[in-house]
Formats: sequence, structure tokens, C-alpha cells
Amino acid sequence: MGTKLLDKSKTIQALMDFYIKNSDEVFLNYTVKKEVAVEDVEKEVLEELLKRKLFKRVYQVKIILTKDNFGDFEKINKIKEVINEKLKSLVPEKIFATTDIYENKTFKDSDIKYILIAQKSNGNYEFKETWENVNKEFSLMNMNVVMVRIFLRRSFTSSNDFEEKKKIIQNTVSAEISDLERYSNT
Repeated sequence: MGTKLLDKSKTIQALMDFYIKNSDEVFLNYTVKKEVAVEDVEKEVLEELLKRKLFKRVYQVKIILTKDNFGDFEKINKIKEVINEKLKSLVPEKIFATTDIYENKTFKDSDIKYILIAQKSNGNYEFKETWENVNKEFSLMNMNVVMVRIFLRRSFTSSNDFEEKKKIIQNTVSAEISDLERYSNT
């Protein structure tokens, strides 16, 4: 069993990124506690996560990519990387934030797949019971949904404090948020 995170990453950013992508409680309770959490702030984040003091979402956008613009995923991923780089500048202000990107490919390898409409049996074609869904399946085959989210560590003390930190985060990455919004509106 490989632990790529543990092999090359031992920072608060890596821990936050890991958490967003992998919330496996056993991994957090044992492996991460032993191997990753070496700095005080890392230990604090780990304890918060174990106590279910989870990161709070401050921004989310859903982008639907069609077959014509599947290649835009790489551009969106680059925007995510720029956001994470800019968010590092907020650490001295005790604002720990990270960005997550999730691509939900409806049908992986759809270019080599097919949808069965009818099957030949006893010399006759029999339609699948769910043949009415074929049109839906064809349209979904040409679509990927990408979610980009920004999360804030729960280091805020009140709802007003959260709103202030949320505003700081959004102002810091406002140009990148605008870029993402353009993708979501096309």
C-alpha cells in the first residue's frame, strides 16, 4: 500500500489538501498522526480534524464541460494552483485555506464505450428494459462536471470572524474566481 503523501509531503498545505481529498478516519488516526504531523500547527490541524472540526467552504463553482471543451480542465486546474499559491500569503494572518478540484467524468473512456440498445436473441432483437434512457446516456456521455471549492480551516471564533476571513480570501483570489465564473457561464 503506497502512501504518496507521506513520501513527499510534510507541510500544513499538504495535510489540508490530503484532508479535502481523503477523509479516511483510520489513516488520520494512525498513519498521519505518526508520520506527517511533526510541526505544532500540523498537530493542531490533525486534532481538529479528528474532533470533526472540519474545514468550512467559502467558495464553490460548478463547471460543466462538454466534449468540445474537455481540454479546459487543465486550464481550470492551473487556476486552482494559482489560487492555492495566493492563499499561502494569508498564513501570516492566521488564515489557512486550500482549494479542491473534483472532476466527475460521467463515463470514463467514453470514446471507446458503447450503449447497448437491443440484443439479438433467438433470431430476434430484444430491446433492453431501460431503452428509454438511451438518449439520457448519450447526452451524459458528452459531459463532465468540475467542482472547484475553497475551504477555510475553522480557526475563526464567530460567524462575523468567519465572514471577515471569507471576504479576505475571496478578495485575495477575486481575479481567479472571475476566471472560474466565466467557465461556469459558458
